[in-house]
Amino acid sequence: MHFRGGGKNSITEEVTIKIQSKMNKQVQGKDRDCFPLYSLYCYLKIRLTGKLNKKDLHELYRCTLCNQCHYMGFNQSARERAVKKGLILPHVAEITQNIRKFGNSYGVDTSREENKQQGDNKWDKVETILFRGCTSRYKVPEILDAVANLLRYRGIEYATMANETCCGGLLFNLGDQTAGLETVRDNIEKFKAAGVKRIITVCPGCYDAFHVYYKGQYGFDPEIILAIDLLKGLTFTGEDFHIQDPCHARDKAFNVRTIVPSRRYIEESSCCGAGGGVIAHDKSLACTKAKKKPWIKVPQKWSPTVHCATLTCHLRNQIKCLIFICCWMISCSPTIMIDGF
Repeated sequence: MHFRGGGKNSITEEVTIKIQSKMNKQVQGKDRDCFPLYSLYCYLKIRLTGKLNKKDLHELYRCTLCNQCHYMGFNQSARERAVKKGLILPHVAEITQNIRKFGNSYGVDTSREENKQQGDNKWDKVETILFRGCTSRYKVPEILDAVANLLRYRGIEYATMANETCCGGLLFNLGDQTAGLETVRDNIEKFKAAGVKRIITVCPGCYDAFHVYYKGQYGFDPEIILAIDLLKGLTFTGEDFHIQDPCHARDKAFNVRTIVPSRRYIEESSCCGAGGGVIAHDKSLACTKAKKKPWIKVPQKWSPTVHCATLTCHLRNQIKCLIFICCWMISCSPTIMIDGF
């Protein structure tokens, strides 16, 4: 990016004044919980001045990184620069510390867990593992039971690792590249030692991280499978489906729609509001976004067979379902719960 005339300070003042003027108009508009121009503003400010104040940082981390505004790259770059300069918000420091100390973003102490592989097979060397992820493992373990049923239904032999640690995708989203790369390196060493050649993951955030940060690194090139793909070839009939397309796996939208071809009430590719670390930084914002989802207003007489819920906002409805596609904490993640297998 090149500018003509004036020094950095004069350029910054001129640019920021223009952007702030547009941001003020956004604040006065109807959508007051999303300000894409803040991403561009923070990016330019920290790049030109090397500084961001507390308000800048607060607004910078209110972005879910859904990229529907196409400003995600600016936001991520600004976060990375901020972290490198030591401009770190409490939730970023806490999550990084939790992953380094406990191996998960929630700070759950796993020291009592057996340090061995578990699952259908307990091998010294295992080619296929189910990577459970932080949220499914520590917040909604019932989802993992459902996925285990699916794997058995498909006849897939697999194992899980008791010493599983976070994939690191969240660290990159928060801008902490150093901690993210450390996590990737440590996990790859662990996977290679176990002989892992295929990773099945429940969370699209993990799925995306494995593709972006793991494949081809340090001689590790596993097959990465998202659990939703294991439903390929199956079709579920019924009415009143609702589908939430997660930001990290929008390319799977067609697959889901072939599984549930009959649907009347649908919202496509709309962010759940919790991703990018927003749920840890500003829970009220995440809840506000979640409450705007059309499925919240579904008439009570409906009995959705597929229901999308943002559990982080405590808005989960207890519905008997054939398939449960859900948006979870941290990285809008669809998970599957299948009954009757």
